[in-house]
Amino acid sequence: MNGKIFIIEDEPSIIQLVQHNLEKEGFIVSSSINGNDGLKELKKI
Repeated sequence: MNGKIFIIEDEPSIIQLVQHNLEKEGFIVSSSINGNDGLKELKKI
């Protein structure tokens, strides 16, 4: 496992593309479609 990455992006298609490629490289990927929700989620992690 290479690590964890959190993506904040408002375009779902971009999230899917980046997430797919990062997961192929062994990363654990989480995401959010807006900054406020993303920051809240990161605080939980």
